[in-house]
Amino acid sequence: MNGCDRMAWSRERGGRRDTADDDTADDDTTDRLTADDVAFLNRETMRDAAARARLVAVVLMIVAMVGLAAWLWLTVRGQQHAGATSFGIGGPAEGQGVAAARRLDVAASTMGMLVTSSFTFGVGAMLWLVASHVTVAYGGTLSGFEEGDGVTGGVAEVAE
Repeated sequence: MNGCDRMAWSRERGGRRDTADDDTADDDTTDRLTADDVAFLNRETMRDAAARARLVAVVLMIVAMVGLAAWLWLTVRGQQHAGATSFGIGGPAEGQGVAAARRLDVAASTMGMLVTSSFTFGVGAMLWLVASHVTVAYGGTLSGFEEGDGVTGGVAEVAE
């Protein structure tokens, strides 16, 4: 039962009540949250938030990889068309190459995209690491294995 289900279950069963104004404070028909219940809810909430953060981190890294591919594409295409003039009269004369300064200008024009994609990937990777740490710190598992799961093959011997 996750944190939200547990809270709904508690409310359905009566939940917490203000006992200062209640004449039936001695009535033991309601369940009250204990410190263990609150700790359980906090732990489950953190694990749920970490799971969502890990998904967001993966999406950020995928977006960064698409940005990197776009940067590479624009840089290569820019270098291929570096010799063309803006009026369509033609490129450099036969046998002449494109000046290094022109090639550098074309490459530098897309550097912002490379920096943004790299930064986005770094933020996604850091978010994934922090979310993974929170998952493990609050009793979750990254591998999907829980204590007491059966293991087949040579994994049990490696663990020893």
